Amino acid sequence: MKQKALLYFSVISLLLLLGLALDGWGQWFPLPALPVALVCLALPWLWLGGLRYLPIGKWFRVGACLLATGLWAYLAPWVLDQALLAGGFITDNPYTLKLGADLLQWQNPTVITDNILLLIDLGFVLLALLCFAFGFWRRQKGK
Repeated sequence: MKQKALLYFSVISLLLLLGLALDGWGQWFPLPALPVALVCLALPWLWLGGLRYLPIGKWFRVGACLLATGLWAYLAPWVLDQALLAGGFITDNPYTLKLGADLLQWQNPTVITDNILLLIDLGFVLLALLCFAFGFWRRQKGK
């Protein structure tokens, strides 16, 4: 069977969502558990779709997945915060899309969190650029 990974991911995802619904209906399902589960499932689905189905070279697929993972890492905390707020939970330090990163300041916990997120996102971008460069190099070497 050629699409084994797609079938596996589909079954596991449906079982997870079904288990969440059966266990927490009315208490914490559908809010906040469903959006949280969907955001967390987005990352492995992104990698499966990107690595298997993008019609570009291998290194370009990996680079695209790394860029998408960096974007996911930037947006996921905000989406999770919004899901918790919609479910009636209050967070101590709400996440905003504007990072208050200051790489020269490492004492304030909020700034430290933003600094780390910035470094993680920059790391994903750097890895993606390396993959793209290697892909271009391999393509030129093959010609």
